[in-house]
Amino acid sequence: MAKFDYVDAKNTAKTLIDEFGASGSFTSPEANGGIDPATGDISAATPVVKTGVVTPVLNYKASEIDGTSVLNGDGYAFFYGTAPSIGDVHVQNGETWRVVSVSGLMSVEGVEVYIQVQLRK
Repeated sequence: MAKFDYVDAKNTAKTLIDEFGASGSFTSPEANGGIDPATGDISAATPVVKTGVVTPVLNYKASEIDGTSVLNGDGYAFFYGTAPSIGDVHVQNGETWRVVSVSGLMSVEGVEVYIQVQLRK
């Protein structure tokens, strides 16, 4: 039985995302500030920015819109870089999108082939 080449699939996915995408980022609206235990001072909130390459936002097919997990107006993009988290914000072509789901394909050996990000305005 032939073994599927996940590394080759990852390279193909990266090539396609590079070809159709551009540099992009996802920003966590949550702060990573904290309290200094020695002084009690509260440090300033700093958003976490995850950068990589992202495709244009694509539309779901009508048959994929179920009114529950995928709503009318949702879109998705393929991404590689530091994986975004649910609630992160992405701005593309002047439109602000919020991450509502992150999925992808990873081999049993841990090769991450691609990340698909569901976005909502």
